Amino acid sequence: MAAAGVLAPGYSQLEFPAPVAGTYELPRLWAAADGNILRSDGAATRLHEQLGDKAVILSFIYTSCGDVNGCPLATFVLSRLQGPIQDDPGLRDRVRLVTLSFDPQHDTPAVMRRYGQSFRQDGFDWRFLTTESTQALAPLLDSYDQSILREDGDSGTVISHVLRVYLIDTDKQVRNIYNTSFLHQETILSDLRTVLKPRDDWRN
Repeated sequence: MAAAGVLAPGYSQLEFPAPVAGTYELPRLWAAADGNILRSDGAATRLHEQLGDKAVILSFIYTSCGDVNGCPLATFVLSRLQGPIQDDPGLRDRVRLVTLSFDPQHDTPAVMRRYGQSFRQDGFDWRFLTTESTQALAPLLDSYDQSILREDGDSGTVISHVLRVYLIDTDKQVRNIYNTSFLHQETILSDLRTVLKPRDDWRN
């Protein structure tokens, strides 16, 4: 949990210039895993159906998270990406945001739909997903090395977790993983431009 009054870098201006897109490489870390999920309209589908045609920023969250530097940070940073992506011809229509809940007991498709309506700009490709059960969720969390610890109390469920947000390229390969200290709009934009820009164009 965040120390009182200390906000993650993603809430403020970056204190140093973001790396210039194409001047660095992001090696392939591993193949993005597939799994059974539910769309916000309740339809059953597979995670791989959300991948491959666009670069994807995938975040695991739960909607009732009370840690300002946890799930709310991930949603805040992703929401800030929408404008710059729309304004950049090299990114527009080539990037998808995906938010997947790891609290299927509470975060039903209807809950995820309402949650998404609070953050998604009209027409932007940002998908809010969940799973049918914790049993369906478990293999996905294992595959993405996203550990969680559920604590059920009188005031509700608290899920302890380390924030992890993933950049997945159009070959369904994980290319970067962001945590609380490194999750920032500007660095994600540079990384997106790097993985989407053909190597022959890096000098331009």
